[in-house]
Amino acid sequence: MQIMEQEVANLYGDLMRTILISIVVASIAACGGNSKSNSDANGSGDGSNNKGSDGSGGPQTVMWTLTDEPGTPSNYSFVVAYQDGAGPWQLAPAPTGDTYSLSINSAVYAVAWTCVPPQKVGTGTQPAQARRVGIASFAVAERTTLTTQVPVECTDKLTPVALTGSVTNIPAGGVDTGTYLAQWGAGAPAAIKVTGTTGTFTIPALPGTHDLFIIHTPTAVGNGGAVADQVAVVRGVAVTGATSQDVDWSTAAASQSFDVTVTGAAAGSTTDAVTTLYAAGSVATLADSVSNGVTTTALKTVSLAAAQMLGTDVYDQSVVIAHQGSRETASNVTATPGAQNVTAPTALGGVTATVPTSTPYPEVKATWGAYASAVGYTWQATQALTGAACGTNIAACTITWTADVSNGVTGATPAWQMPDLSALTGWNAALQFAAGTQVAVDVVAETSSAGGADFPLATPPAVGTTRTFARSDTAVTP
Repeated sequence: MQIMEQEVANLYGDLMRTILISIVVASIAACGGNSKSNSDANGSGDGSNNKGSDGSGGPQTVMWTLTDEPGTPSNYSFVVAYQDGAGPWQLAPAPTGDTYSLSINSAVYAVAWTCVPPQKVGTGTQPAQARRVGIASFAVAERTTLTTQVPVECTDKLTPVALTGSVTNIPAGGVDTGTYLAQWGAGAPAAIKVTGTTGTFTIPALPGTHDLFIIHTPTAVGNGGAVADQVAVVRGVAVTGATSQDVDWSTAAASQSFDVTVTGAAAGSTTDAVTTLYAAGSVATLADSVSNGVTTTALKTVSLAAAQMLGTDVYDQSVVIAHQGSRETASNVTATPGAQNVTAPTALGGVTATVPTSTPYPEVKATWGAYASAVGYTWQATQALTGAACGTNIAACTITWTADVSNGVTGATPAWQMPDLSALTGWNAALQFAAGTQVAVDVVAETSSAGGADFPLATPPAVGTTRTFARSDTAVTP
């Protein structure tokens, strides 16, 4: 079963790709920097004036919380920096706890964090390494508080443990009649190995209390699409260390299923109806039905059985329309899923990527058409390298730069260019794109009925929120 909602959000990431997305996710003594400004790069914002954003001449305070930043930042090349308007990038001042207080004199600002996960010791060649730079840029009038969750691989404060369990009373032959998945928390679901009438699962988990779902789907149909037909639920499973939680499948109930109708999709598109359940910190995909013009299945949205539902459960009913080089998503957030009639969203204008400079490292710039009612754009550039290009004892690596850029920064002619962060103390050249290898670039425009407060993505989203995501892809070789 694909987790399309997470794929869409992570484009914001990862992040989240997450989400975020995100992905706009230590404390080091302040130091000057030297870079192109965000406002210079995208051609918008006054950035360079010396007045406070309220016009009074006094600075405004931006509070940025980096949750679970590493205790030993140097082990992760974890650098925290900011830019005041068109001024130089500089290291953030010492935080109070996880919160940085930034004095901003200009109308716009940007913040950034970097991460190169440490190589694993004593395990031979490391199979892969994800290197990241996360940036967020806003107008002060739009937002003066930000919170970023540092990814688990970029911190020493989060230690995964194992949630294991058995699923009893599975009907004989269940392994031949579908797929069983276990979901607890926000990570990927764990496959359940079924032997006879018992299944076993292991979920890598961060300590916390979340709901546990055992989800059954019939044999996958059409291009990997799958729809849950039965679900067992155990609410409030607490994990503090290695934890075992068994589930009796006889408590499972048939899910509720509703039709999804899509109009206006371009010929040759693949349409994917996805239902994502947010419940007590767990993120469970209950439906991922696909129609691709070749193998066509009925598009469905799904909820738990009525007796299993809680008023605090949040369902994101999304329709994803994908075609060559672009993807549009319409999202409806509800507590009571039902039938959907969705009109395909407008596509984002084609993205053009260039490399305006290669000094001191290749800087990718993308321009694109303004998207009506957008609250912000997520810009992402990723380069995949292998072997010697990644360094000693690393088989493969990816370098990903992600920027969440608000509509108040991009203005009517959206664009974004990677800044030069190389003058920052602690900068790691492993975060720089290599010449001669293609860089994949994508831009996602977001609209939301909740307005700018929903950018970057709120997780879980508020019930009643409707969103549109429009993504366009391209590539460039430095």
